[in-house]
Amino acid sequence: MSASSITRRGRSKRTERRLAAILFADIQGYSAMMGADEEGTHRLVATRLERLLKAMPRHGGTHMHTAGDSIVGEFASAVNALKFALYIHQRSEALNADLPPAQRITFRIGINSGDVLVIDGALGGDAVNVAARLEQLAEPGGICISRAVFEQVHRLVKLDYAPAGAMRLKNISSPIEVFHIALPSATPHAAAAPAPKRPALTLPDRPSIAVLPFQELGPAAGENYFAEGLADDIITALSKFRELFVIGRTSSFVYRDRPAQLADAAKELGVRYLLDGSLRRGAETVRIATRLLDGVSGHTVWAETYTTVPGEVFSVQDEVLQTIVAQLALRVTGAEFDRVRRRETKDLQAYGLVLHAQQLLNRRSRDGNEAARALYEEAIAHDPYYARAYAGLSRTHNLDWRYSWVEDRAAALERALELARKSVDLDNVDPRGHAELGYAQLYRKQVGLAIAAYTSALELNPNDADIMTELADAMVYDGRAEAALPIFARARRLNPFYPDWYIDSFTDALSALRRYDEVIAAIEGMRDPLQCARKMTASLAHLGRLDEARAHAQKLLARYPNFSISRWALVPPYRDRATLEHFMHGLRLAGLPE
Repeated sequence: MSASSITRRGRSKRTERRLAAILFADIQGYSAMMGADEEGTHRLVATRLERLLKAMPRHGGTHMHTAGDSIVGEFASAVNALKFALYIHQRSEALNADLPPAQRITFRIGINSGDVLVIDGALGGDAVNVAARLEQLAEPGGICISRAVFEQVHRLVKLDYAPAGAMRLKNISSPIEVFHIALPSATPHAAAAPAPKRPALTLPDRPSIAVLPFQELGPAAGENYFAEGLADDIITALSKFRELFVIGRTSSFVYRDRPAQLADAAKELGVRYLLDGSLRRGAETVRIATRLLDGVSGHTVWAETYTTVPGEVFSVQDEVLQTIVAQLALRVTGAEFDRVRRRETKDLQAYGLVLHAQQLLNRRSRDGNEAARALYEEAIAHDPYYARAYAGLSRTHNLDWRYSWVEDRAAALERALELARKSVDLDNVDPRGHAELGYAQLYRKQVGLAIAAYTSALELNPNDADIMTELADAMVYDGRAEAALPIFARARRLNPFYPDWYIDSFTDALSALRRYDEVIAAIEGMRDPLQCARKMTASLAHLGRLDEARAHAQKLLARYPNFSISRWALVPPYRDRATLEHFMHGLRLAGLPE
């Protein structure tokens, strides 16, 4: 981040802005405890805070402030902030066990993520203020988070997230979507609690592999975007081989913050082979260690360590790909391998900027989207012919349109379309550009063109579960919901820990087919069911369960206060008007405003 200086009353202050997760923790009933025993409470609280603050760096946090009964911490990762919050509650419960009720210390914790203002090392800005307001909403012994945090953590930390809707917070201009976390009983390992067991998956009839997130070691250990980006690119490259079955990034990266036995990971993902590794960047060299494991036997099939200079990282990536292909005994022509390993840019700095931008984009937050856009633009300044950067930049404008993060949504969609076309023009065999083109065309209601673009993207990367899901959703809008169902099923198999938006798209098909019981069951399995509040409301209404439908309609309006049926109906690109009208009829039955 660039820093600037401002002068006030003759004194120069160092200011900067950066993205961060902010944790605000406060002791419940502190004033009453001080009133009952001031000296004893002071000693007890000071000791407790000291113990907790010593643990903060181990969770990737920096202590910014303590005021008697509160803790303010800054974290580069929302996941780390949440895990430290869990640690606070678990440690407090353990220490409270031997204390009388009047001396037990219980925290309320709020976490927010966004752009923070730092002046002479002191944190400020709305992101910090929101965290403080969320702490006030938390239950004693509980955690309250914003949607920006929820989007970053809910796939990686398996907890019970309860949406509370959009709320007006004191001195915060816009409503903030709030989630309460229902905590499990404290155990020594609750912060890394495993995900619920899923049914065992049958091994595919092709060589199957999952690439686990690489670890960044050394001085850059807190910035995993380069190591994770390297693993992500290996996933993308392997996915282009039709002879392979490659697990999607979302599911592989579940294991970033959830240590697992390798045999468990292979079983949960339903694959035979696992690739993991680490990366250590120095001023002069880059050290990359990789290993390919047989997930069934637990044996190491192949391991190698590469020490190279920064400019040769791409060559190492190619060598890793070639070795994996050889070890899995695939027969591919030289031309096919050359197609897969095509180098998108020779500029390592541009590549690093794109990897960092992708990590920010995955947060699905407004601040992260804006920061990612700046990095994509910087990458393009380094390499004006970098198609992948244009595709990523297109996605930022698509997200602006989708989440209404800009006033002129139509202009955002047109800009997304323009950038996607630029990406395809620069590199016609990069699936990312075609996928972004499909997204923009779909919501411009050019459904046929969107399906053609998604089909091209999937031909170039036949294992990409995200593209597969988006293609299936486009087919639903094209009136082919039945034909879309097996495509949704394939996408979920390739990405077993699929995100909520897969269910959102899948229930579009079920809704179009009027299979309302299945719509309701699928939505109830989401981490955030209110993402599909419209479909839940309409489905209940069509089944005649009007009281439940009206209750869900109220939840919908709590999250989206400006919702109206006529305004929403302008968005879905259904070719068949009758399908849209039937959906709207269900919303009217539930009493939603016209």
